[in-house]
Amino acid sequence: MSGVLGLRLATYGRRANVHCSCINGTDIVVDALGSVILTTGGATSWISFLNSTAQTVVAATAFGAALGNNTRYYLYAYNNAGALDFIATTTAPNASRSYENGNTDRIYVTTFVTSGAGVIVPYVQDAQGVRYTTVGSNPTFGMNTGGAVWTDVNPNAVTPMVPSWARSIALSVILLNTSAVNDDFSLRAKGITAVGYTGASWAVQFGDVTLNSSSLYIPYIPLCTDTSQTFQYQWSTGGVGRIAAGFVAGWSY
Repeated sequence: MSGVLGLRLATYGRRANVHCSCINGTDIVVDALGSVILTTGGATSWISFLNSTAQTVVAATAFGAALGNNTRYYLYAYNNAGALDFIATTTAPNASRSYENGNTDRIYVTTFVTSGAGVIVPYVQDAQGVRYTTVGSNPTFGMNTGGAVWTDVNPNAVTPMVPSWARSIALSVILLNTSAVNDDFSLRAKGITAVGYTGASWAVQFGDVTLNSSSLYIPYIPLCTDTSQTFQYQWSTGGVGRIAAGFVAGWSY
């Protein structure tokens, strides 16, 4: 292996720093990526860029059209006549999340999702983790089935809030119990197959037999997930007066 080849392999997919954010629903701030290496025109010659300043990317401009509703997009950096520029597409990156799938001309930077109004769901990304910053406005899912039954929830049913490669998601949950009986609410990853491990990954008991009403808000619950991104919940008793609403607060891989 020549020194040049070794260096190229060592820097494949290189972005020294990945920190992005979208606060206003339209623009993505990409902090300085550091060193970036990619090809141009599908050639085998690799070009190195030093990206030392933060840049603001208007997502619709990078996409070349108005953003669609409930759609996941991917932002890439590429060589635009000798300058590092950005382009948004609906094509996911390769398995290593380093370049656009099948195209080393475009290096993967971040991914974002739009709401039902075509607005970017505000988020902050630090390396391989994303946190949504307006959780209460994200699509909600109900978790109200009772009777000690593990019930599936697909957090991508309305909006693709979690990309296909995520293996950890974070939930924000609101619980309400208007009965006079304490109850257990539990969450767990779907796809648990190990013998002897069937319990909850997270659980809480709440209720108030004096007030006959109790509510609880849990802002951030990390939870593993399998390739389906589906997780499961359970009320130990359930029934009348038990209500739960959930939101996706973030994800990582």
